[in-house]
Formats: sequence, structure tokens, C-alpha cells
Amino acid sequence: MSGDLERSPLWLILVEVVHSLPMYRSHKAYVRDHLLLENPELTPEELSQRLDIPLGEAMVILSELRGGLEEAEEEKGEDEEVYGDGDHGDGEDDPPGAPPPMGPPEDLY
Repeated sequence: MSGDLERSPLWLILVEVVHSLPMYRSHKAYVRDHLLLENPELTPEELSQRLDIPLGEAMVILSELRGGLEEAEEEKGEDEEVYGDGDHGDGEDDPPGAPPPMGPPEDLY
């Protein structure tokens, strides 16, 4: 994105609104893990059409993903908060996003 756009007060409002969208984090992860690997020159317009998302969301996603290594490090930490780190402390290597093992309900005994 152009530097002028990102310095606009309206850009900050757009980013705040996009971050509140329920599917934003999933869309961003999909773009990062799949679409940008296929086409690094993906435009906001193409992304908007491909995922059927608002153009503003596409602009924010691409801006953040192309923003640098620091944001990528932060995003990895955020993903682990949402999806878990794959370890439930039971000594087994669980797949990412797997629910924790369930024991019997305490209130039945």
C-alpha cells in the first residue's frame, strides 16, 4: 500500500474495523500460507474477488503481510493463541488446533 494511505487517519479506522471482522484472522492466515505463495504479486482487487471479501479487508491483509518480518513474528504468536501450540501436556504430539483431551465430567461422580 502507498505510504500516504497508511498515514491517513481513515486508514487506522479501516484497520480497526477489519480487525473486528470474525473471519479476518482466518483469511489472513490463508492468504499468508497459500495465496501469496502461489502469487506474490496478488493485488487487493484480486484478493477481494478471489475470497469474496471486502476490498478494505484485502487491502489491510496485504499491507500487514507485506509489512515485514516483525509483524510475521507477532502473527505467529497470535496464531498460537488462537489455535494452540499443538501440545496439551499429555506427552503426545497433537496436530495443530486439536482440542485438549477430555476426561470424565467431574460433576457426574
